[in-house]
Amino acid sequence: MQNRPKRPSSKLLTFQSNIQFPQMIDTLPSELVLQVCQNLHQSDCFHLMLCNKFLSQCCLKRLYQSIIVDDESLYLDELLEDTYYVRDICGVKVYSSRVKTSYGLKQLIRTLTESDLVCLVQRIEVNQDLGLLRHCIPKMTNLKCAQLPESGVLSAPGLQSLRTKKIEGFNYDLHELELTQSCKLTVSNFKHLKKLSVTAIARNSLKQYRVPLSSLFNSNGHKLKLHELTIKSALIYPQEPQILLEALDFTKLRVLRLIDLFEYPTLSLPETDIKWEELRVSEFRQWMSRLSEGNRLLQTAKMLLEALSPQVKGLKVLELQVCNFLTDHGPQFISSITDLRTLKVKIPSQHFVDHDPDSRIRAYLQSISLHKNLRHLVIESPPIDVLLLEEYLSQMRNLKGLKLCVKSIELARFISFIRTFAELEFLDVIFDPIPLKDIQEKYIVEALSHGPLQYAKFSTSIYDMRKGTIKGKHIMRWFDDKLINL
Repeated sequence: MQNRPKRPSSKLLTFQSNIQFPQMIDTLPSELVLQVCQNLHQSDCFHLMLCNKFLSQCCLKRLYQSIIVDDESLYLDELLEDTYYVRDICGVKVYSSRVKTSYGLKQLIRTLTESDLVCLVQRIEVNQDLGLLRHCIPKMTNLKCAQLPESGVLSAPGLQSLRTKKIEGFNYDLHELELTQSCKLTVSNFKHLKKLSVTAIARNSLKQYRVPLSSLFNSNGHKLKLHELTIKSALIYPQEPQILLEALDFTKLRVLRLIDLFEYPTLSLPETDIKWEELRVSEFRQWMSRLSEGNRLLQTAKMLLEALSPQVKGLKVLELQVCNFLTDHGPQFISSITDLRTLKVKIPSQHFVDHDPDSRIRAYLQSISLHKNLRHLVIESPPIDVLLLEEYLSQMRNLKGLKLCVKSIELARFISFIRTFAELEFLDVIFDPIPLKDIQEKYIVEALSHGPLQYAKFSTSIYDMRKGTIKGKHIMRWFDDKLINL
């Protein structure tokens, strides 16, 4: 038998690879190494910097590329680590260096201001008052994305995405803009805007209040060609839907979120002298009830959802929460869209003049059932009978995320209904009026643990279907995000 040469020991292999490793890395383009470094956590990036000068330069770019400054605890559940460290910089996913203000902010500012590192920052996210950072941020001339409580300090010419309370005239090449407080937007200045989110909340020294749609947009004859639009907490006065039609071109819109909008109906009331702008939202139901008793309600013009329906047939994502006590056009609006993939809808529980609660829920379910290709469905509503859910939703085989409020019935029937969704991964169920007991929750989890379902939420408990209950500081936020963004 021939003698075979001895294989080198594992220690020798390790030693040899360590000798060759720096030489091999140095031959790679720095852009490629930076791309690899973007997938490293902050601590791993620090350790890699110690290997040689080349890796030190590449890792520095990653460390200061995306920075989050806040005063929250850094201790997260292992399950959530990737979700809350990864940030998007204009389409590029990177890990963010997180700075806790109680111990790291002064050192960060000193490092940035005493070197050229400040020019490496492409994203900054500050979840509090700017404070010491106020004089440092203007030097971040290569910023692409920013989330700041105020925007007047920015001077980055390449800024493409901004989240702030108030916008000032400094950069009209933005592709994404989120205004977290009421601020009138001159549409003609932002001709490159693709994503727009506006919260119609104004604040004074005493309180916060919602403002009308007309105080948010000034078109000057130019229309924004948006891909994504979000409007939150606005008042819609009669004739104001026309403002949206004049300010926006809906042909390329794929994502629409109308959240917490209160609409004053357009009425003909010759015998009354109602000034809508003086009518409080809290008094509106009383007025509608009084007016309907006298049969003096007459609709005179199209309301918001009626006006938008012909414009948004190509939507893929819709979040709908619009309240109008006279009539509810939500079901018709959902039906007018061709092929939704994500739907989050709040079915109003208030009394309407022309609908009873049961017929309204049925109308919504019927409109939802038209979208057979839905992947994510969130229904916030009064409790729905499982018989109705079986009638309208059982054919939606492509669902991956589902949230419902269900009337308490026989659990076996509910389990049978959930099993019809062969691809369901995330489930959020509220049982009303009687919450589930622990033994009932465990029974459902056990019964559904052998299917595709990965995570389920019942009341305040979240279950990993293979391992049991899971907990963490941001577990609820993580679950809600996954429910509609798998």
